[in-house]
Amino acid sequence: MKKFFYFLSFLSLFFSCVYFNHRKNLFVDGQFCGFNFYNNSQKCSLTVSRIDEAEYMNSNGYNVIEDLVRHKYYLLSFRIFDDDGLNIKIDFYNLVDAYNGARGTPVAYIDENEILIYPLSTNENMSYRSACYKIEGENQLGESYYFTLYFDIDNPNE
Repeated sequence: MKKFFYFLSFLSLFFSCVYFNHRKNLFVDGQFCGFNFYNNSQKCSLTVSRIDEAEYMNSNGYNVIEDLVRHKYYLLSFRIFDDDGLNIKIDFYNLVDAYNGARGTPVAYIDENEILIYPLSTNENMSYRSACYKIEGENQLGESYYFTLYFDIDNPNE
């Protein structure tokens, strides 16, 4: 009986390590929108479009990303705007794994300007109410931002 208990304990530990060490959050394509946590008058829009490897390689790291979970490539377009006429395009340069492949951590990406993007989706069939991305950084005016983005219901990806 003792051996059986140890065996079950080992199996439990093994499967929890295997299950929880996988990085499952991935990119989904579509149109997304959100609000700035620090300044709720600011809104943002993110467009994520699937591209092929050749387009990714030809972009020189400008507004593109390789999804480290599925090894697919995406073009990103991110804008911050408000009702007072602010409209800033934020560019991503050479996005890399923010945690250097650490197992058991969610995948997050950071670029040369220290802008972080976190994909929150764990499958491609997300509902319109599901948070899909978090983006944080500092804009050209030196203002910090932290956006949680959801599917843009007015412009759903079809």
